[in-house]
Amino acid sequence: MKKSRYSESQIIKILKEGESGIPITDICREHGISRSAYYKWKSKYWGLDIQELKHLRELETENRRLKQMYAELSLDNGRSFRTFNVLDDFNREALWIEIDTSLPATRVTRVLDMIASERGYPTQVRVDNGPEFHLPSYGWMGKETCSSDSFYSTW
Repeated sequence: MKKSRYSESQIIKILKEGESGIPITDICREHGISRSAYYKWKSKYWGLDIQELKHLRELETENRRLKQMYAELSLDNGRSFRTFNVLDDFNREALWIEIDTSLPATRVTRVLDMIASERGYPTQVRVDNGPEFHLPSYGWMGKETCSSDSFYSTW
């Protein structure tokens, strides 16, 4: 893949110029880019500031590291592992990652209660596991704001 001659922080600065009201044609001419490149960058980086971009890169690096660790552990031990990932779909933030050979309902409930004590109960839960994720095992569902009709599965 061809490397861009502009760093991500330079791209964000160029996009900020567009937000300030400078005509796109002037911005493209000044920086020597095409309009299509500008709009491609806009679709990828619009609304991000440099700090958010750095945080996003850190999360991607951490995710790669955890995936590598997971693969190495699986190969070394010859045992399968389960992961329980709690993500905030709105801002794509990883709230918790639990890895073990077994994740019983009581442990999942404990993690969810811990997260709920900091952030409140969710209004909706999406599950992409199979049938082993059994709704009645999770007593906190419906306690506060999350009702059983807000619980849906993607499998």
